[in-house]
Amino acid sequence: MSRKKLAVVINDITTMGGVQKICSVLCSEFVRMYDVTIVSLGKTNQSFYYDFPNDIKVIYTIRESVRIRQLLADSRKNLRKVLKKNKYDCVLSLGVIAGFITSLANIGIGRYHVFADHGALCNQLDDKKATFFRKVTAKCADRIVSLTKTTENDYHKIFKTPKDKLLTIPNPIEDSFLNRDIPYNPQNGTVLSVTRFSEEKGIDLLLKIAKKAVSIEPDLKWKVYGDGPEFDFYKEQIEKENLDKNILLMGSATDLKPVYEDAAVFALTSYREGLPVVLLESLAKCLPMISFDVKTGANEIIANGENGLLVPCYDTELFAVKMVDLLRDSKRLEEMSLNCREYQSKFLLCHVVEMWDDVISRGGK
Repeated sequence: MSRKKLAVVINDITTMGGVQKICSVLCSEFVRMYDVTIVSLGKTNQSFYYDFPNDIKVIYTIRESVRIRQLLADSRKNLRKVLKKNKYDCVLSLGVIAGFITSLANIGIGRYHVFADHGALCNQLDDKKATFFRKVTAKCADRIVSLTKTTENDYHKIFKTPKDKLLTIPNPIEDSFLNRDIPYNPQNGTVLSVTRFSEEKGIDLLLKIAKKAVSIEPDLKWKVYGDGPEFDFYKEQIEKENLDKNILLMGSATDLKPVYEDAAVFALTSYREGLPVVLLESLAKCLPMISFDVKTGANEIIANGENGLLVPCYDTELFAVKMVDLLRDSKRLEEMSLNCREYQSKFLLCHVVEMWDDVISRGGK
């Protein structure tokens, strides 16, 4: 019996980001069950940022990084050719732009289209373009997969999407993250962030928190991993605020597992999230977390006071005080680290892949 053919459509497979990371994790499992082709709408870099199995075919609809307007025009046309030529049993689009372009390219072809929204609908309602993209995709796609129940309910409430088209599948924890090579040390004293230097990730909030925290704990060390379009700007800001001895910009790291093991607390300062992979990785490594209580994501991973702390949105002073207090309380940190294991089960990779297999295997039937 021949295996089902699965196409995974993504905005750009060569860049760093949560969607690309999850694509890597899921495709490494999907390749065991299906004939998998990744269709990347753009190509910024010459190689992948994350690891992918060698036997996965990759098609680029455009071999460069382009603006959204050109992506919508040229990628849609080229993706349509790919969908016509290849009789995929399922086309899985990851992210809002990929979902919208796939919806347009699939008109009149009728491939079974599953759209995975890796953001949160309620966080981007003011973004007219993103909302329009989601509205069109919600109407055209056969299934809409959300990361959280909040977003699933929002699709029904805002777009009147039928409930039988909607379901929730969370991001998974990689199996390789579940074991620590080094025991958790609550006296480590280091704060960790793994992020992208872009507007929605709240790097400006991180600086405000750090400034207040350093006024309380002058020897604070906060390691920040990642890059992005605003990296150079914030590097200058850190130096201007004389925080360069406290905020350590570590750049990108290909293997983050040891990074999570060399910290006492993980801090997330984003303005908005879907279901943050970095918090799942922290949970897997039994690393206590602190985050703003944004509308979706953080509160589905962090049980306030149990495995981490949730802070009212954008209260940077309170965030700083709570973070420093936590760093000074080794007993509480140890308890939170132990409690992390209780909250891992629903995010285990085996459970998440089973849910995806059920959706993909339907093949429109």
